[in-house]
Amino acid sequence: MMADELEQPVEAQAVEAEAPPERNERFKWYILHAYSGFERKVRESIESRVQAFGLKDRVGRVMIPPNR
Repeated sequence: MMADELEQPVEAQAVEAEAPPERNERFKWYILHAYSGFERKVRESIESRVQAFGLKDRVGRVMIPPNR
């Protein structure tokens, strides 16, 4: 392991390993605020509603921030 790798935070390494999201000019970014600890539940709820209402073409990727 090189010295540069040791200085880089673990979170940054995990984000870099993730594939970049598909870019689609039709999509807009929205930010939702949720109670701490309920982020996953909100994401699951959004994803299930997208599925139930057939909105796959209108909703892109639902992301939550990594735990700190």
